[in-house]
Amino acid sequence: MTDNTIRCLDPDKCTGCGACFNKCPASAVIMAEDAEGFPCPVIIEELCVNCGLCKETCPALNLTAADTPARGADPASSPECYAVWADDITRYQTSSGGVFALAAYAVMERGGAVCGARFSDDFRSVYHTVIYDSNELWRLWKSKYVQSAAYSAFTEIKQLLDEIDKPVLFCGCPCQVAGLYAFLGKKHKNLYTIDLICHSVPSPKAWRAYLEERADTRRVKNVDFRCNHRGWGTDLEITFENGAIDYADWKGVYHRAFLEGVSARNSCYSCEYARLPRVGDLTLGDFWGARDTPELKKKYDDGKGTSLVLVNNANGKRMFEEARADMVLCDKIDLDFAVKTSWNLHSPQRKSKMRRCFFHHLDKDGFHGAFRYVSKEILDAGIVGWWYSKNYGSVLTYYSLYTFLQEKLGLSVKVVTYPGCYRYAPDEVAPLTFGQKRFAHTTHREKNSLYELNNHFDAFIIGSDQLWRYKNGFHNYYMLDFAHANKKKIAVAVSFGHDYCDFPEEALTAARMFAQRLDAVSVREQTGVRLAREYFGVDASCILDPVFYSDPRVFSELSEQAARKTEDGFVFAYLLDPNPDKVAAFKYISQAFGLKMVSITDMQFGPESRRRELRECGVFEAAVEEFLWHFQNAAFILTDSFHGTCFSILFNKSFLSIPNAARGNSRFIELLTKFEMLDRRLDASSAIKDRSHLTEPVDFTRANTILAVEREKSVQWIKDALSYKE
Repeated sequence: MTDNTIRCLDPDKCTGCGACFNKCPASAVIMAEDAEGFPCPVIIEELCVNCGLCKETCPALNLTAADTPARGADPASSPECYAVWADDITRYQTSSGGVFALAAYAVMERGGAVCGARFSDDFRSVYHTVIYDSNELWRLWKSKYVQSAAYSAFTEIKQLLDEIDKPVLFCGCPCQVAGLYAFLGKKHKNLYTIDLICHSVPSPKAWRAYLEERADTRRVKNVDFRCNHRGWGTDLEITFENGAIDYADWKGVYHRAFLEGVSARNSCYSCEYARLPRVGDLTLGDFWGARDTPELKKKYDDGKGTSLVLVNNANGKRMFEEARADMVLCDKIDLDFAVKTSWNLHSPQRKSKMRRCFFHHLDKDGFHGAFRYVSKEILDAGIVGWWYSKNYGSVLTYYSLYTFLQEKLGLSVKVVTYPGCYRYAPDEVAPLTFGQKRFAHTTHREKNSLYELNNHFDAFIIGSDQLWRYKNGFHNYYMLDFAHANKKKIAVAVSFGHDYCDFPEEALTAARMFAQRLDAVSVREQTGVRLAREYFGVDASCILDPVFYSDPRVFSELSEQAARKTEDGFVFAYLLDPNPDKVAAFKYISQAFGLKMVSITDMQFGPESRRRELRECGVFEAAVEEFLWHFQNAAFILTDSFHGTCFSILFNKSFLSIPNAARGNSRFIELLTKFEMLDRRLDASSAIKDRSHLTEPVDFTRANTILAVEREKSVQWIKDALSYKE
């Protein structure tokens, strides 16, 4: 897409029905495939007249209530429910019990038209078409487990309804029926609709990839998703012009991707229509409950297919009665039983945790290659580091890296659970609780079993923070000593903590060996570049701490979930090592602003002394969300934390940073120098009284420009290190 286009107003909810496309009076909306291959509306800005009809028409944005007029059913009523067979020939030619065919022929007999899904001539796509000749209805028979482009038929249906006094039958997924209603804007007496009990709609791109791999160079003659050579089922048969046949049962990879929630459109996992009341006049599906229930199997499962039919309203009743004369079996059944045994009558499709991984690999590895990642649960990367730390800055560093890799690069990732980490921490340790809740992490393994992780990841990433500071509890685990030689191994913005290396000689030899096995190394400080070369013998790049990779919106969304929010104005302190001198400086700031003091600290070391120093203003055991909320809403910030300084810059908050000698002064100096903000450094807390300009707003114009440049460089380094392709 070009720069003068805007994607769908709400891609996560969009069903691709195309109602907005058909409704736009300025032809400013086009339908195009998104990155996953699903049809999605795109707004051409230069043509848009800002009438708002696209938003008003969209059923995903407006038709969410059960009593919406566009729905075909009365929400106060319960549909009649039937088990149905057509004759054997019809059932053989169609899917399940053949009811759609009976309804279609009945409409044709009244001189009407039928709209349903058909394959393109090359079988690589599915679209809705209007049929006027009963001899052509066969094109609509059989289920197609690919999202159909239904929107192209909406205008033709409207013309028929407006111009001729003949019935028109539309059959599709419930979201497509809703889209047609939304486009028409009113009920038409001659419009009849059938919605399908839809399990979800698989990606057209995924189908093309699968078909091309199965076909190779052969020309496809026919595709049958409901091949009934072995009776009622969902066997897939592809016939080629050379006479060859490719056959796969419901356990094949295409059906598994469909049934396991891997290849579906994102909106399918929160589908508004997977429930009662239904949107169509009739609802059709397979009566699988008959097959799975011994007492009903003998009566309703003859191996040739049985339809489950819901008659939802008067229009549906008329259509059903017209087709009833040609039914071989038509038994009324219990609605509660039907709903109970048909998952998608009460719940949407479940989303696979491997879905993101599947689509990320689809383009570069093809369908079968992508599904290999799914079936073996192979993720793109495992993140090794201090995601389980008790420190707010550290856990948010990993949250940002984790989110960035998933949302911006589309990678499937988990954080690796270190054998000695606080895997089941008590709830009062807020950062640990946050990590357990927000990260997908590997199961706990003992040190001698970590090599098993090689079976589940393509790459390993050493995360940021002071992982290469020996006195912080360094272990060769933080050098990926367990990773196989054929695995991609990179280090992202790791820190030595100080401007010197504190490794004892006996530990340095092994660390150097493992460091030289890494494919790419980046460090957080420029001094780290020198230390990596001198002590580990590796070339390293200097990139930003990961908290800068994410848009501040990511943190804002978290902060809004804070349970405790200090109201009105306040000044804020994030002090890791509070002492009387720092508290005195904080009080001075409070007096200068005329605002109350609020402070948060972690409880890593000396919790009682921290409570004692901050007893007047401390918010103890603060959740990570509360930590972020106070950072974002403070009038001024005082901090002796490296990450506290990072967040002050990221959120553009007026601040003073006290370099923390015990934790590494050089980190602070390099960070403030990089952003040209050394004037925000406070070496001696008592010197704050000389800051007459304390309450003046800080100008972040230059810092934000630097951040944009450095962020782009850092992101590109990670992409290059992972051999990432757009």
